[in-house]
Amino acid sequence: MKKIILAARFIFIGLFLMGCEEELTVRQDALTAYAVDINGTWQLFSISRNGEDLSGKISFTDYTLDLNNDGTFNLSSSKVPFPTLRTSGASFISGNWAFNDDFQPTEIQFSNGPSIVPTRLDQPLFGSNNTTLSITFSLGCATNTYLYQFKKI
Repeated sequence: MKKIILAARFIFIGLFLMGCEEELTVRQDALTAYAVDINGTWQLFSISRNGEDLSGKISFTDYTLDLNNDGTFNLSSSKVPFPTLRTSGASFISGNWAFNDDFQPTEIQFSNGPSIVPTRLDQPLFGSNNTTLSITFSLGCATNTYLYQFKKI
């Protein structure tokens, strides 16, 4: 008899606690997908090749990448290697840019007329609060992979 009363108490307490749970509410805009926004001026602060930091070996203190609202871009210099400054094919320091997906991009594509240079994003980008931009690319030799890290200024 004591076991039945004890079991009934546990069941009663369990039902009482389940009845006290708050209702889960989700904000209406919580599940809305926002297009990634990286418009602005980005300053290069780190370069590495195949995992080796080259920041002390290459001068890039004033190197910037401007990504404009109208889908155009400009590099501040052609002295630092960049995917659009190819040794073969068209070489350009300005042109157009676009993501491969506006909401969850994995690639940024630079173009100047018929020349399109896809560049892999090294980190995910979300919405409009992006403060760093990391791209990975190769300049013709597949065994050399470069990682450029930019910060928004």
